[in-house]
Amino acid sequence: MHHALQNVPKAKAALTSARSSANAIYCPPGLQAEIDLQAGILCTEEKDYKTAFSYFYESFEGNNTIHETALAAKCLKYMLLSKIMLNNPEEVYTIINGKGGIKYAGIDVEAMRAVADVYKKRDIHSLEAVLKQYQKRMCVWCVLCASRLLVHLC
Repeated sequence: MHHALQNVPKAKAALTSARSSANAIYCPPGLQAEIDLQAGILCTEEKDYKTAFSYFYESFEGNNTIHETALAAKCLKYMLLSKIMLNNPEEVYTIINGKGGIKYAGIDVEAMRAVADVYKKRDIHSLEAVLKQYQKRMCVWCVLCASRLLVHLC
């Protein structure tokens, strides 16, 4: 709730409390995966994409384990975007061609591959075209990161 209200410090405090509680008692894998996903999103708010990738990966693994395919695919998309934001677009291809990437191949993964391609070329016009082409597949966070990429490319 605090994150939705753009209050990052309170969101981090609430997340820390949730993580502490989850570590103190048994926490189902699905709940732990949700906590990891939120932690990753908060790390991106602070532009800590390396830590965010780690949280997204843990959430991806957790959701994949419990066969929560929609959430696992969302985490995969966030993992790929984190690699792009870390200036490692070549690692996107490794993830996509790996076991997890192949399992969740689809339009969302193709959108992230296209963003990685144009980022690697450093072509701002192509990035704008990709964003327009996949705008219905891009979440708000993805568009925010892509806008940061535009600034970075200029």
